[in-house]
Amino acid sequence: MLLQEVEKYNKLLERISSSLEKLQMAVDGQELMSLTLEQMMISMLKNEVPKNWAEVAYPSLKPLSSWIIDL
Repeated sequence: MLLQEVEKYNKLLERISSSLEKLQMAVDGQELMSLTLEQMMISMLKNEVPKNWAEVAYPSLKPLSSWIIDL
């Protein structure tokens, strides 16, 4: 059971890390801004958990800032 939880968090952290790297590259003009990245950026500006993170995350109604602290 504990191993499954660890794997779930590792998957979430990998999703967050890789998507933030891609977003940084898109903002810098090194990669095309995909619809997913654009939606992610808009969510972050609204202090909402991006949908591509929420797909693999634990359920929460908190805004992004509080969600990150809990993470």
